Amino acid sequence: MAVRYSSHNLHVRAKEAEQAGEPAQAVKLYTQALKNDPMDDISYNRLMVHYRRQKDYQKELKIIQAAIAAHLHHAQQTGEQWLKKNKQTARTARALVKSLGLVDRKGMPKLETRQIETWQKRMGIVRKRIRQSAARK
Repeated sequence: MAVRYSSHNLHVRAKEAEQAGEPAQAVKLYTQALKNDPMDDISYNRLMVHYRRQKDYQKELKIIQAAIAAHLHHAQQTGEQWLKKNKQTARTARALVKSLGLVDRKGMPKLETRQIETWQKRMGIVRKRIRQSAARK
């Protein structure tokens, strides 16, 4: 019988694997945690750190892009769900949020969290490193 672990349990086991010098096992556990919860920032961040230490910038870039995409997708879904449930409030608030710059041109909420800003900054650094390593070859 397959055992289903919580994200917290997987984080603990992955951290133990990292400390035991088993990075492949840690990557597997963090990846499993992301399958259970695509919004798991801890797993995204730990995978980024792992690939950064390995100097595998292509994989780190993929993790960063996946993390940002997951957050944007989640924000869009929850925003659409809220709009469906609160049509009257949405109509009333639309002009206000637009004037405050809280929505994009399509009327969808902008997602500007500190975590995403950090990932976007890191993505710029990783892309620069990828270009530098390509120039050396």
